Amino acid sequence: NNPLIGAAGVEVLATVLLRRGSELRELYLSNSGLTEDDSCNSSTDTPAGTLDDDATNRTATAPPSGGAIALANLLQHSRTLRVLAINENRIGTCGARALAAVLPGSRLHRLCLSANPTLGTAGGQALAEAVQLNHTLTSLVLPMTLPHEQLMAARTAVEGNRRGKRSEEHTSELQSP
Repeated sequence: NNPLIGAAGVEVLATVLLRRGSELRELYLSNSGLTEDDSCNSSTDTPAGTLDDDATNRTATAPPSGGAIALANLLQHSRTLRVLAINENRIGTCGARALAAVLPGSRLHRLCLSANPTLGTAGGQALAEAVQLNHTLTSLVLPMTLPHEQLMAARTAVEGNRRGKRSEEHTSELQSP
């Protein structure tokens, strides 16, 4: 818990971890000052910032992300990160969508996003859908302010992962000719 890190500090941390090819397994950024981000295109409500192909440098046109987009980029490129705790922050819809975009292919086992009051219904929907496509998450904590249907869909997917059924289904799909 260190709100002094802030969004800029999280962006620097994520960039350094990517550049160094970190083997970090757990990242706890609870109450670290991640904020509602201003990086959304107002007409589409999607992340406006992009990252270079090597995922280590922001493009010159990318606006600040509040840190969530930088964390999504780290999550997308990390082969070792298994736990991400970013609860008690102010991650917004755009940050949630950025995380949701990379969650299906991530190797996370635990994700904690509770107490993010600015996540919004659209951000929650994106995360709930992404969780259903992920086969490694066995622990997920979402804000209780999300609609019941979203919480239940995400919970069902995570329970399936925990029982190993979804992982087995995914493995057999990959092995089928």
